[in-house]
Amino acid sequence: MKLFFRTDDSGKRHITLIGLLTFFIVFSVLVSLLGDFLMSRSHPHRYARADACLGQKIGTTYWPNSCDFEIKVRYCFYLGLLEGQVRPDQVCHTKNLDTGQGVETLIDDRLSVRAEGREIVDSTVWACKSPYEPGMVPNRHKQTMLEKGCQPLRD
Repeated sequence: MKLFFRTDDSGKRHITLIGLLTFFIVFSVLVSLLGDFLMSRSHPHRYARADACLGQKIGTTYWPNSCDFEIKVRYCFYLGLLEGQVRPDQVCHTKNLDTGQGVETLIDDRLSVRAEGREIVDSTVWACKSPYEPGMVPNRHKQTMLEKGCQPLRD
């Protein structure tokens, strides 16, 4: 206790610099943990990302679900710009996957986009635990910026 408090000549106890720093660090960690706990209860969809469940390709099956729960996978193709376009078009698909299931329509989806004469310049994929669905959601810190995330089911 001498490390955290010191006693002066009159018998009064005072906190030391190390004690003050320790209190500040412990208080900060507790506030952070409490904030995470409360956020996980009030906004559970923000904690529903399940990208780690996306397994490696097996034959013609892409992203098999390697977790013990159902997930929803969203994959998007970003298309080349047409004349006068500033922002590229995107084609997105969402699939429900049980444990061990994967996306089997990826090749057909890519071919249908190319059959329309469009070039795929990029693609992205992410997953969420059911019942939440993948989508573009507002960033926590800047609401005007959208990012990949999970959202509650829309009515």
